[in-house]
Amino acid sequence: MSRGRHRRQRKPLISRHVSRVSLALTAGGAGIALPLATAGSASAAPVSVWDKVAECQSDGNWSSNTGNGSYGGLEFLQSSWEMVGGTEYAPRADQATKDQQIAAAEKLLAAQGPDAWPVCGPGAGLAQNSGAPDISPDAEAEPGQESGDADRYTVASGDTLYGIATAHDIEGGWSTVYEANRETVGDDPDLIFPGQQLTLAEGQAKSEERGSRTAERAAPKAYPNNLDGWIHEALDIMKAKGIPGTYQGIHRNIIRESSGNPNAINNWDINARNGVPSIGLLQVIKPTFDAYHVEGTKHSQWDPVANIVAACNYAADRYGSIDNVNGPY
Repeated sequence: MSRGRHRRQRKPLISRHVSRVSLALTAGGAGIALPLATAGSASAAPVSVWDKVAECQSDGNWSSNTGNGSYGGLEFLQSSWEMVGGTEYAPRADQATKDQQIAAAEKLLAAQGPDAWPVCGPGAGLAQNSGAPDISPDAEAEPGQESGDADRYTVASGDTLYGIATAHDIEGGWSTVYEANRETVGDDPDLIFPGQQLTLAEGQAKSEERGSRTAERAAPKAYPNNLDGWIHEALDIMKAKGIPGTYQGIHRNIIRESSGNPNAINNWDINARNGVPSIGLLQVIKPTFDAYHVEGTKHSQWDPVANIVAACNYAADRYGSIDNVNGPY
């Protein structure tokens, strides 16, 4: 937050995903809709690479909907999903099949390159022109065939939660299936979409197995002590506190503000001359940190997770979300 921070931007803020894809659209002609990338396109990447990206982004959950504004196995922002034509398949990425998500991701890869997934893309070896994915995005998903996992079920056309629960003899019926998949299904249990992947493990498990899983879920989640881990821990806290923001938005701003150094300090700008230097990953000054500190995080600007959460809380109050911040804030 250097160069006279904490003032409202004078120009409208545009998300990175929208602005860069818009440039790609403009290059092809104003208002021309670009088709989804298909197997064999110039910017293709093999399915094995997309699997690695998904494993990094969402633990390989192609129905991921964690409530942080990113959807599906590749954590599409809704604006990106719409921009590349993903809504031809499903309203959101988490409601599309794996092949459909990859098809849309191919389009995003062509428009933005691997930087669309700034950490997980390079880490998985994602690159343009690295091989065509063997996918069938137009094929309807076959129910119950997700990765050979007997505890997973892929919704088919005409399915209902009641029918799925009855067919699989789920203890507790449709409500058990809904509670186990609330993040995927959303607020309306009567509205499910072909391609959604549901877990049936809760209803099928014996009581002692259910108790064991409950204990496992209650155990504290471990995060790596690095930038990726700090961001993911911050996102989980933000989700619990209702603070908006995505991995991409946080990562982009951290790289600009501190290059990922949690010990970064600005000793030269107006804030520093006033005795309150900008500190940490997102360069927060102490008055702002104190005002927007989130209970449950350390009360220290130097703590990377506390720094991220406080900065995102401030950005949400001033700009609607850290995703809307693209410069000094």
